[in-house]
Amino acid sequence: MTQIRRQKLIQLKLDAAEQRARLHLQLLEEKLAIESQALEEEEDPQLTCNPPGNSQTLPNAHDVRLPACCQQNSEENELANCVTMLLARQSSTRELPTFSDEPEEWSLFYSQFTSTTKLCGYSDDENIARLARCLKGRARDAVYALLVSASNLDRIISTLKLRFGRPENIIEILLNKIHAIRDIRHDDIDRLIEFATAVQNVTATMKSTEEIGHLMNPTLIREIVSKLPSTLRYQWAIHAASLGVKTVTLSHISEWLMTMANAASFISSLTTKTSSDVKPPTRPNTRPWRPAVMATTPTAVNLSCTLCGDAHDIQSCERFIQMTTDDRWRFVTEKKLCFSCLSSRHQLRACEKKTNCAVRDCMRVHHTLLHAVRRVMKIDNAVNHTDNTVNTLNSADRHVFLKVVPVVVSGAKGDVLTYALLDEGAAVTLVNSSLLERAGITGPTSSLRIRGASGMTTIEPNSRLVSFNIRGVNVSNVYNVNSARSVNNLNICVDSFRYKKIVNKYPWVTDYVTDYDIRPDMIELLIGQDNIDLIITRQIIQRHKTGPIVSKTDLGYVVHGNVGLGSVPDDATVLHSCRCDELHELVKQSFSTDSFGVKQTNDFPRSREDQLALSIMERTTKLLPEGRWETGLLWKSDDLQLPDSLPLAMSRLNGVQKKMVSYPEFAFQYRSKIEENLDKGYITKIQPGDPVTKTRIWYLPHFAVFNPNKPNKLRIVLDCAAKSGGKSFNDFLLRGPDFLTSLPAVLLKFRTGKFAVIADIQEMFHRVLIRSEDRHAQRILWDGETYIMNVMTFGAVCSPSSAQFVKNINARRYETTKPEAYKAIVDHHYVDDYIHSFDHEDDLIRVVDDVVHIHASGGFNLRNFVSNSKRLLAHLPAEKLAPSCLKILSDVKDDQVERVLGVRWDRETDEFLFHLKFPKVSEAIKTGIKRPTKREVMRLIMSLFDPLGFLLYVTVKGRILLQTIWKSNVGWDDEVELSQFEKWQSWLTELQKTSEFRTPRWLFNDGCGKQEPPELHIFCDASSKAFASVAYLRDKTTDGKWHGSFVIARARVAPLKVMSIPRLELQAALMGARLAHTLKKNIDVNTVTYWSDSKTVLSWLRSDSGRFKPFVAHRVSEISELTEVSHWRWVPSGLNAADDATRETVAEDNTRWMNGPSFLREPKETWPPDDSIISLDPDDVEVKVCTITLMTVELPDDSRFSRYWRLIRSTAWFMRAVHNWMHKSSKRHGELIADEVKVAELIWIRKSQRRMFSDDIESVKKTGQVKRDSPLRQLTPFLDKDGILRVRGRICRADGDNDFRHPIILNPKDRYVKLQLMQYHVDSAHNGRERVLHEVRRRFWIINGRNAVKMTWNDCQFCKNSRAKPSPPLMADLPDVRLKVSRPFTYTGLDYFGPIIVKVGRRHEKRWVALFTCLTVRSIHLELVHDLTTSSVLMSLRRLIARRGCPSIIFSDNATTFRGADRELKRAVQSIDKDELITFGSIRHLEWRFIAPDAPHMGGCWERLVRSVKTSLRVTLKTRTPNDQTLMTLLTEAEFMVNSRPLTYVPLDFDDDLPLTPNDFLLPKTEFIDHPFGMFTDHDLLKRTWRESQRLADLIWKRWVKEYLPTLTRRDKWYRDSDRPLAIGDVVVVVDSYPATSGRLARSSRSSLVRTTWFALLKFGPDMDSTQDRRGNCAGWTYTHLEYQPSGTEGGDVVACNLIDKT
Repeated sequence: MTQIRRQKLIQLKLDAAEQRARLHLQLLEEKLAIESQALEEEEDPQLTCNPPGNSQTLPNAHDVRLPACCQQNSEENELANCVTMLLARQSSTRELPTFSDEPEEWSLFYSQFTSTTKLCGYSDDENIARLARCLKGRARDAVYALLVSASNLDRIISTLKLRFGRPENIIEILLNKIHAIRDIRHDDIDRLIEFATAVQNVTATMKSTEEIGHLMNPTLIREIVSKLPSTLRYQWAIHAASLGVKTVTLSHISEWLMTMANAASFISSLTTKTSSDVKPPTRPNTRPWRPAVMATTPTAVNLSCTLCGDAHDIQSCERFIQMTTDDRWRFVTEKKLCFSCLSSRHQLRACEKKTNCAVRDCMRVHHTLLHAVRRVMKIDNAVNHTDNTVNTLNSADRHVFLKVVPVVVSGAKGDVLTYALLDEGAAVTLVNSSLLERAGITGPTSSLRIRGASGMTTIEPNSRLVSFNIRGVNVSNVYNVNSARSVNNLNICVDSFRYKKIVNKYPWVTDYVTDYDIRPDMIELLIGQDNIDLIITRQIIQRHKTGPIVSKTDLGYVVHGNVGLGSVPDDATVLHSCRCDELHELVKQSFSTDSFGVKQTNDFPRSREDQLALSIMERTTKLLPEGRWETGLLWKSDDLQLPDSLPLAMSRLNGVQKKMVSYPEFAFQYRSKIEENLDKGYITKIQPGDPVTKTRIWYLPHFAVFNPNKPNKLRIVLDCAAKSGGKSFNDFLLRGPDFLTSLPAVLLKFRTGKFAVIADIQEMFHRVLIRSEDRHAQRILWDGETYIMNVMTFGAVCSPSSAQFVKNINARRYETTKPEAYKAIVDHHYVDDYIHSFDHEDDLIRVVDDVVHIHASGGFNLRNFVSNSKRLLAHLPAEKLAPSCLKILSDVKDDQVERVLGVRWDRETDEFLFHLKFPKVSEAIKTGIKRPTKREVMRLIMSLFDPLGFLLYVTVKGRILLQTIWKSNVGWDDEVELSQFEKWQSWLTELQKTSEFRTPRWLFNDGCGKQEPPELHIFCDASSKAFASVAYLRDKTTDGKWHGSFVIARARVAPLKVMSIPRLELQAALMGARLAHTLKKNIDVNTVTYWSDSKTVLSWLRSDSGRFKPFVAHRVSEISELTEVSHWRWVPSGLNAADDATRETVAEDNTRWMNGPSFLREPKETWPPDDSIISLDPDDVEVKVCTITLMTVELPDDSRFSRYWRLIRSTAWFMRAVHNWMHKSSKRHGELIADEVKVAELIWIRKSQRRMFSDDIESVKKTGQVKRDSPLRQLTPFLDKDGILRVRGRICRADGDNDFRHPIILNPKDRYVKLQLMQYHVDSAHNGRERVLHEVRRRFWIINGRNAVKMTWNDCQFCKNSRAKPSPPLMADLPDVRLKVSRPFTYTGLDYFGPIIVKVGRRHEKRWVALFTCLTVRSIHLELVHDLTTSSVLMSLRRLIARRGCPSIIFSDNATTFRGADRELKRAVQSIDKDELITFGSIRHLEWRFIAPDAPHMGGCWERLVRSVKTSLRVTLKTRTPNDQTLMTLLTEAEFMVNSRPLTYVPLDFDDDLPLTPNDFLLPKTEFIDHPFGMFTDHDLLKRTWRESQRLADLIWKRWVKEYLPTLTRRDKWYRDSDRPLAIGDVVVVVDSYPATSGRLARSSRSSLVRTTWFALLKFGPDMDSTQDRRGNCAGWTYTHLEYQPSGTEGGDVVACNLIDKT
């Protein structure tokens, strides 16, 4: 908002400045006119007063006006400038071109900015405003913060120039555009003009940016010439030769190209695109998209079929399609048509669209309709899992070639030529078994499990482990392939490789790859990472960024990469990834505890979406005069903005038409269906002149589906789920309410009458019209034209609900006149199927006639009638009966068998039957020969459709087996275990027996009198595997006997969560109660009796549900609500029919299952006795145990709280709990409200006052005032209505609230008051004491308030930390290793530096330098190491020992001290094995010490020498990549130079001794020894030499002690002792480079003056008592009064801390 206001202010200033300039200009013009008139008046007398003969020369006009002009010179210049600027501002626009982040746009933007600023005289404020409006994207983000001030203008321009205006970036982008232009064909004039323009642009940019060097780039010029056709290359060569220059530049070729382009412009025509020319977006570097079949716009060419003469091409001619292949060839040959495109204008050799046949494995160049063997398309709709396309390699868009190379495999039978895929993502080498057989290669067999992407698993049970020889086709070397595994079918999906097509576009490929074509079926070998030497790339060749890559391997050159070939390939490779997560969750949900599926849902209350959909249907549905219903689409809202769906529809149509070209039979059916819809008026063509004013427009893709039960019937479905812009058509529609009657309810009513009838509504969805306002949202494309759907569509999510609503509202018109027909339409229809039954044929005929009439009045046609009543069939017209061709026949081709909602019904015998076909399951799985996978098991089990549960006693065993397999965690595509396979075979045997199953449709028989409604009996049972409920009807016949019939059954496997048997029995009882509740709504019954063999469950039902735990209590409550407890009876397990569905074995006889227990057909006196005395076991685990505990209510302990508001809110929550406990009828819920918080504060104020002023409060209560010796006497306190002690004061009449006039009195010594003052202190952002005191006084009167606020300020830990100052201790003494007189390198420091690049042969390698320094004499020793491994460190140390002697102690850096080192060196040093170094030293009595972490200053003695060595190398190292010998020599010289540096003062007097150097201790110089004169014996000479050497050594060490040691005395820092040394237990603030550690508190565990200390780091978080290891630097801030007690360990974990000041 601030930026917007500033821009508005700048705009106002600009307008005001412009207005002032105009006024000033007007005043200047008036002044100039007045002065010009005055000058003219002065000029006239001078011209007339001179006589004619006077010799004096008259001044000319210029001389006359000169004085006036001189006086007004500055004003005239200012006026001229103002006029020029004003005219410039009026003639030019103020706005700059928009600039985002494209460097190629910078030149135009910058030139516009500078020129307009200079011409129009814009001020800095104006320019800032202009930049703020024109900058977008990353350019605006780069200077966003600088746009607030005009003083930042130069900085803004420089920043933009640096980021986006660098010449090298601009030139690089322009060059990339030139690189991206494909080679120009000789006939492509437009591309030649485009290419010349691009070259001219880059040339002009190079010149304007003064990057002249690029103009002479020979590589660029050669590439530009290579893109030209051969004829133009020759012309350029002639032109270059005629120039006569020594070097041809880019300017020359640019000028020549523009000359060619200008000439080409005379023959190139610019076409104007119309709206109809809109094409789908194409991918870069691909050919423009062209429709394969359809034409989107009418063209001037009149199509005429060569065969029939109609207005269509021959490819669409039905007569041509119906001809045989031989007749087509004969006709094409006679008419001399093109074999490729069937055009009559040219033949095959002149065809520009020459393509191969689309039939797989056919490489011939001819049209697909001319192929001898046509493929038969199979559409499989049985998809049991979700296939997600993760990558589609479409030939029309792009082509990706993998690394496939021709190879020769050698075996016992000879050499075999094949193709190998070099797969760097595979861990094993795979080979086809057929290849091994042809080559004669064998090996041992074993099982192989192959795991691919997304966990997909394949098992090869008989995979061979083989090794064989292999070589490339053009390579003579033979290589060995080891440990390859065989598979039966490698089946690698790759794109076909057409060598000729690649060579035509990329001729340079012929230099490396021979002539060969690749198809997916040719690849028989996959070489993985286990044979890495064969697949590794030795060389990479790539000429163009968008072209292929040629890689050299040991098996030869291979072409691979992404290649844009347009329509070169004819097929497409689609990779699928099967996602089984959703399937897994669905199966898991079916095993859940409450997954019953038998409770009927209520229609009301409806959701908000359903209510909205219902209101739309009621508002838009109406009956048209022609007798058809019209309704609207159920839009989610009225202001929807639909995305553009045209590109998707066109793409999908293109795919359909390509399929039609490949499958003529499919094309014929598809076109016939479209024409049928046109004839029926379901779709209408949009005429070109029709106005389009609709805002809701959507193009629906369409495709064909086949019903497996009706294979000859094609149905066109509109894909409403296809997404455009991330949204589908269904995403904008409401689903609508569910008006369907449940499937079991419809089937149950179908069984109640003797005479049954079924029928269906013809094309129900298409009989309902869509209102005209919504029809344009149902557009479709066909044959280049646009159509709209006038009717309800298949696929729309709202269609089922809207169709049912229209059906019911049409029947509602006859609710009073024909109530039975109305009820039949509402309750006895399932979607478009009519299913009903009657006891009398007269009622059947009458109601059927009424139903047909009602449907016909709404435009619906009820037909395909099937019935077991011959009178009804004879009564109905023939066209209403179901034709035999539409019947679903049984296996024996019994014409009397019909399918009723998935259930087979034999209308002749009036029986239901089952025929188990399982067309989607292989025969080996159905017969039990092959071991199935988990997916195949589920596919077969879920294929059993049994809505009424007739076969439940068999099918539930399969579900139990499926759950067992699911629990074993076997993969969906893995075979089941052997034990499970045996159970599977046993279950299949029982399942096959059900093919003979038959049961009567009618629930009764002719002997049933139906004098009173039948009885309903529900049997419930459970086992550890499943629980079930089954329902039977019991009716009395006319002869006094009882008849029992099976009604419905439900069963579920036991849930995954282990449950007790009584709980499972309770689940079965609940299922039975729900089942009976559903049946009573659909069947008229007299009484309901519930049977269970669990006395525990019966005792629960006869007890109060409140006595049980929630699981049992909830279910007992629901059962009690649905049933009467007195209706529950006990039955022995042997007589319980539901027991058949819970066993693991199938009963031999299903009589009890289908007819019920035998006692149901007997009088009630013979039933099992009802044990009404079943009592509840007091020790039942499901009975709740209630414990009542009396406790006193006390406020929370304020000493346990460290924050004020936490104490108040905790108290408020506590008081709410007390309130809810005491007032259960008025419980409070939700977040705390202000009144509750206020009450909590008053409670604590009262408690604080009673703790501190108890005597004063008692005195006020008794006498109304405090005692005379009370400290509150001057405040004249009183108690308010809440019992709060307040100040009476003298400002009672002042304006303000009660707290201000009568503040509350508090004592600062109370814990609550301290927390309150600390909260005020924190709320004031830790500011001064006076401000806090001011805020407190507005409500409270604190005794000694100023001192209390000051104490709070002193106690604030945050303020302590802010005020704390580091106090480092006195710098400690040097260690003894720096001060001892010892042999050089006895005490050594080690460090590394590098890497240094050296040249070894033709390659470059890295070297590092190990620097050893003597801590005593400061000498160094350099060793060159090849890497930073532990072994390399040890070898360099061994060389040091061999030359300098073995050190006693070696000091080296800790890995964390390499702060200044590069990342590679730091990572390498961290990999050194410190334990191995210590072990190496212990053998040689060498001690290895590491300096403290994060203390690089402790290694300063060698860090400084590393710098000295690097300085020497910078001078002596003349090349960047020396060889090892040169580098070693330079290092030795650097070592000598550093060792020659003086350690002591360099004297100026020539007579003084030379300064000490490290070399004095390493290289004793003989010139210092006085050689003896005379002849001596060898013995004397040796003795004298030894003495002289000893004397010299002593002399050097004496000088070292006298001259060098004193220089180490002075302390450079930390030379003052701290006020308080660090002591054990002190708490310090950690200052560290680790963000997680810096600012944290720690406790020291060492004292005195030390160089390192140990501390325990406090961890602030949920666990305040735990410790956490961290490294950090201690700043010495001590707080001795802070207590810390670690948990679990004494002292906590400790880490090293360096005592250095890092402030």
